[in-house]
Amino acid sequence: MDKSHRYVRQLLSAGVLTLSMSICLQGSAAVGDSDGVARYYYNGDSPSPFPFYDFAYYQHKAECVSGGVVTVVSDHGVGQSSIYCQSPLSNLAPIRFTQSMTNTPYLSEDTEDFSSHDSAHYGSHGAGDWDKGFLKGECPSGMALVGLAATIDGSNQTTTLHCASTAAMCSSGGQMYSPTNNCYASGVSGPFNDAFCVNSGDLMVGVSVDLNHHPKKVLCCNGVWSNC
Repeated sequence: MDKSHRYVRQLLSAGVLTLSMSICLQGSAAVGDSDGVARYYYNGDSPSPFPFYDFAYYQHKAECVSGGVVTVVSDHGVGQSSIYCQSPLSNLAPIRFTQSMTNTPYLSEDTEDFSSHDSAHYGSHGAGDWDKGFLKGECPSGMALVGLAATIDGSNQTTTLHCASTAAMCSSGGQMYSPTNNCYASGVSGPFNDAFCVNSGDLMVGVSVDLNHHPKKVLCCNGVWSNC
């Protein structure tokens, strides 16, 4: 387990639920969630108040602030769903993406519903049926997972994921970091039912759920730098 995953364990076991209240926008001197922030979505929104495009109306949701992407998905064994946002790179270099703060999403954003069927872009990364027999949400090709949402009826069913392209990185360095089609599924483990990518630098692009619609596996893909 690498340094970032040990840090996640320390935060969760200590019950430190750090919520970033200052929203660091793309292009600012800050790096948003790149250093690591736990965001819970079983009893409210994170950040709160939610400043971005409402990708799952009438659902509790969590979304990373540009600079970090989803690196851990957990339900803590009791449906108390959360994501951990951080740069997946070993040096924690920010992974930037644009986030709409209006009622209209940017073209570089995508929302996938998998409440009753596999999401529209399931299969986009050539991984086949990476959790046979269970519902799966998957980002479009070239996009990374940045948010999840769950029902507000008390059952805390994870049904919606939010994705973003990292093309915004082009404005600051001429290169972007994106997922490839070299992918694998990673299941939940440990007392907190954490699911995370095994290798530093991998990007999360999908989530499957069990029969209670709680996170079961994540789909991870190797990341690659490319010229804009």
